[in-house]
Amino acid sequence: MPSETPEIGTSVLGDTELVEKAGNAANGRKFKLLFEEGWESTVIKRVYDTPRRARLALVNHLVWWTRHDIAQVRRLFKQSALCTDELIQYREYYTELVQSALSLLGDECYNPNHS
Repeated sequence: MPSETPEIGTSVLGDTELVEKAGNAANGRKFKLLFEEGWESTVIKRVYDTPRRARLALVNHLVWWTRHDIAQVRRLFKQSALCTDELIQYREYYTELVQSALSLLGDECYNPNHS
């Protein structure tokens, strides 16, 4: 019998498990490069023409994997190579990234019952 799908906004993965699972997904290489290497990656620079677009891509991944759990998205984004000390001070910028990701994804998110 399938489990009940958790509410949106409720993550079902811990931080370490999420990063591992996202890194092993079909698009995991891109996630790993965004999360671990960030703008230092030549691949990321070729795919995304600005650091902002790369950050938005990472936040999209994080919002999807966390099931829109904004606290976990923030915590993980702060651990990523794309988050600088300067960015942490610009809460509006970060909020705008998250809002953009939420708008792009709508209700789409990781479903633990389909993996």
